Amino acid sequence: MTKVTHEDIGKALSTDGKFFLPTPEQQDIIEASLDPALVVAGAGSGKTQTMMLRILWLIANEGIAPQQILGLTFTRKAAGELRERIETGLDGLRRAGLVVADEFDVPQVSTYNSYANSIYSQYALLVGRDPDAILLDEPGAFSLMRQVLLEHEDAQLRELEKPSIGHLSGVSLSIARGMREMRLDAATLQSRVDPVIERFELLPGRATIATNEIVARLRKLKLFAGIADRYEARKREVGVVEFSDQVATAAEILELDPSIAGELREQAQVVIFDEYQDTSVGQIRLLANLFKGHNVMAVGDPKQSIYGWRGASAANMKRFADDFCGARAGQRFELSVSWRNDQSILEAANHVAGKLPEARGAKELGPRKGAGQGTVEHAYDLTDGDEADRIAQWFKRLLVEDPEGKKRTAAVLVRARSHMGLIAKALAEADVPHQVLGLGGLFSTPEIVDLNSILRAAADEHAGSELIRILVGAQFEVGLADIVALHGIARAQSGRDSDGKRLSESRVQAERRDAKTEDRGVSLVDALDALRGSKPGYYRDWGISEVGEVRLREAAELLHEIRMRLTLPLVELVDFTIRRSRLDIETIANPSLAVGRANLEAYLDAVAAYTAANPAADVHEFLDWVERAEQDDKHTEVTEVTEKQGVVQLTTMHSAKGLEWDYVAIAQLSDKILPDAKGSSTWIPSDELPYELRDDHRDLPQFDWEHAESLDDIKLELKEDKTRVLPPPIGERPSFTAQKLQHQLDEDRRLAYVAVTRARTKLLLTGSRWRGRNSRPFVPSVFFHEMVGDITLECLPGSELYAQIDDAPVVFRIDQDAEDLKAINAALAVNPNDGGSYQVWPRPPMSSSRLQRLRGAGDRIAALLQAEDTDSHAYDRLIDLLLAERAQANEHAGLQLPQRFGASLLHDLLEDPVAIARQRRRPMPQEPFRATLLGNLFHSWVESLYTDVGGGGTMLEGADMDDEDRADGGLLAAGEADRARLEEFKQTFLASRFAMDGKRPSAVELAINSPLGEHTIIGKIDAVYVDEDTGDVEIVDWKTGRAPRTAQEREGRELQLMCYAHAYSAGFNVPLERIRATLYYVANNEEISVATMLSRAELIEKLAAAERKVVASTAP
Repeated sequence: MTKVTHEDIGKALSTDGKFFLPTPEQQDIIEASLDPALVVAGAGSGKTQTMMLRILWLIANEGIAPQQILGLTFTRKAAGELRERIETGLDGLRRAGLVVADEFDVPQVSTYNSYANSIYSQYALLVGRDPDAILLDEPGAFSLMRQVLLEHEDAQLRELEKPSIGHLSGVSLSIARGMREMRLDAATLQSRVDPVIERFELLPGRATIATNEIVARLRKLKLFAGIADRYEARKREVGVVEFSDQVATAAEILELDPSIAGELREQAQVVIFDEYQDTSVGQIRLLANLFKGHNVMAVGDPKQSIYGWRGASAANMKRFADDFCGARAGQRFELSVSWRNDQSILEAANHVAGKLPEARGAKELGPRKGAGQGTVEHAYDLTDGDEADRIAQWFKRLLVEDPEGKKRTAAVLVRARSHMGLIAKALAEADVPHQVLGLGGLFSTPEIVDLNSILRAAADEHAGSELIRILVGAQFEVGLADIVALHGIARAQSGRDSDGKRLSESRVQAERRDAKTEDRGVSLVDALDALRGSKPGYYRDWGISEVGEVRLREAAELLHEIRMRLTLPLVELVDFTIRRSRLDIETIANPSLAVGRANLEAYLDAVAAYTAANPAADVHEFLDWVERAEQDDKHTEVTEVTEKQGVVQLTTMHSAKGLEWDYVAIAQLSDKILPDAKGSSTWIPSDELPYELRDDHRDLPQFDWEHAESLDDIKLELKEDKTRVLPPPIGERPSFTAQKLQHQLDEDRRLAYVAVTRARTKLLLTGSRWRGRNSRPFVPSVFFHEMVGDITLECLPGSELYAQIDDAPVVFRIDQDAEDLKAINAALAVNPNDGGSYQVWPRPPMSSSRLQRLRGAGDRIAALLQAEDTDSHAYDRLIDLLLAERAQANEHAGLQLPQRFGASLLHDLLEDPVAIARQRRRPMPQEPFRATLLGNLFHSWVESLYTDVGGGGTMLEGADMDDEDRADGGLLAAGEADRARLEEFKQTFLASRFAMDGKRPSAVELAINSPLGEHTIIGKIDAVYVDEDTGDVEIVDWKTGRAPRTAQEREGRELQLMCYAHAYSAGFNVPLERIRATLYYVANNEEISVATMLSRAELIEKLAAAERKVVASTAP
């Protein structure tokens, strides 16, 4: 048989006589022997073309029949592309006379799941399964799990912290799938979990929140395992399966009857695995049972292993020889030339990927011959709004203003779908065509959030947050005072039965216990409906204004009409809601909301798709599904997408895998977003199996609980040390937290690498210091720094106050020391999204690096002044400045008290106003007290406990940040003594009346901005407790220092509380006499309450007296 050359194949495949020969790397792979082989193929390195040529080579030169070749990949799109290339190539070889084969003889190309399904369908009866079972899609699986949960009668389920059925369905589904993948049932899981619980309970030492949380989560895991068993049984009852069932059952079939594996091997003489790094433990188990020691070639890239949450692992590539080579010699090849990315983009990607474990000893991805230079632009903006506008203008220039733009493809990639809304809005306002991909992104758009809020308020009497959004929105514009009055009506309604008769106190308490939370007995929705049915003016005495009543009645009528139609088919109900709420008219009438109409239509399509899978679904079930899609980016990922020319597509980095665009913008490249250390100290995830229960646990962080001799050893395993650089010193084992932190960093590094390599020619990297109204700023991601070096904080004209120090732009450096960052954050601590115009003063002391830079500038100025040919105009200017300075010194300088000041300053201001005024005129740096750090850490911890409370409204803007996010910076600076002291404070607080029996504040860290005469008091109330029975309010201020020992010290603390009390009274229309103000000194577990409140007039007079003292001090 004459050998067919690469040139022969190239000519046969060419349509115009032009062709490219394979590179030497590709030739080695194409001509490789049939021994098991692993191909490490970098991003955009032509692996699909190489696999196709490998198959054609084997058919043409090795005499392998086309139908005896099996190719497996992940998505239908990828399978279709590979199949089309192979069939086109085979057709070319036939026409050229290079192969003799029937045109119907083609290789088998399938997805991994489809191949498992073929085994399942053919042999399912052997293991007692239904071969004709219906395959559940994601909505169908969610719906079935929801039914299982609604029928579940375990009281433990109702006592969970987040009893939302949508949330619980998502968590239960995730754990059930993990158990199926690992072939665990509830009994097996319990047998492995119980010894751990017993061990923890027997270990000596003092339990902490962290150790108690482990035991609590293990018990929850047992609860969810029982639910998983019921879910598996229900699937069998109704005759349905999921992909994970097909894979697991196929593996069971092969183990039961090994001869079936022999039959399948005979059908597939050669097997090629694509995207091998994304295969899960269950898939590897099935494939290894089938093809170990067979003619297998696996193609993948460990640097692109980004699906760890669904069981994939970069270690798959490392374990290939053990899983598939058997007694045969293995081969290893690499594809290291990128045919996609221009040079500068590739350089950026390699900077990020270079620190991955799999990069050691591997070839770096290089550019193709003749590759363009490409461009990598970057900017770090002051706010996320500025960032979104920058991205929109970048695409407008490239796609709209450039005549060639309509031929280009483009995308915005984000870590989470919650980051899309602002960018989509900016693109719409800039008239840039765009498309939001995936349900999660759609549900975060403003018009869809409004629509979901209306539907929830109509369907659920406890949807108070959604109702408030509707009422205060643009359609009704109900004022805060009217909302407060409506809440008062709700409180009154909660104490009456359906006939309006007052309930007994015992009945009220019983209903509240049944509702699980105090607020669930208070329904704003019911109160609004009661107002609708009342006579005009009936509730005016409750404080509802005349205009407010009109608007509230309009809103009530809207919800009533929708509520009367809840039994309609879902699509009809949603369509009616859109029209009745006039959302469709609003999106048409407002040009800046043009994209909103398309979003509403896409929402209707999503409703239709859900009801097609679940014909019996009602609005409650659909809204539960929406809740899951809103919260879980992973399960609403986009897998089948076609790039569109002239349109910016917005999607997540995970969903972008396998896609490519000409122009790409990667947004929100900030620390705590990418990378994100959230959950690094958590051993038991809330919605996944612990690592120890996974078959690949040896490749994952190890929690050494078995060798623990006390709870102190467990605490060391969970100890956070985010400054640790792995590996640790020789002989020292890293803690579990250190291992997991590094593991997550590597996972996020792979995700960043995938995102960057999606761009062909132009890449924009962006981030922002302030996101929303968060109280804590962000800094650029370490990945951002690795790609571009030092990063300057950008700001729009007029915003320099928030972005510059001493009129100089702030520069973030990759090697920036903690002290420098601390100084920047202290000097620029105000979020411009809050609309404030004040800054922290005095400025913190200069860091050594900044002082060195300024000294260098001073030396250069001195050198210029000493030069022989100095410009005489420079002397003139210097003389003018000196004369002005002398004149100013001779004038009598007036002193003034600050117009805005913190409540904690009031006592000092009244005690010595002249000193405060002088300090204001010439601020001097103040050395921070050591206790300040401990106090900040304690406040952050308490705040993190209650960031999901419902009564705080916009005062809980930090709720999307984890407690790790809040305290990281402080914990790094805290010593062991501070950490131990903090732990004591936590235990004392949890045992206090402020936290016992599930007591929760209605608001935490409540910002105040309250006028007091000619001045404004600013600050934050640590916690507000509202007695739902009496309406009385208690304001609490946490203190970690010692309690006051003198009357003067006590007076100072009480003045601060009085300011808070007056601010709350005015802002929430609560009489001052119903407000109690308390100082809680956690170190001593001691409370001090303000016995006598000064009136507002008395406080104003005290301030006026202080002003008079200042004026008198300046008199000549």
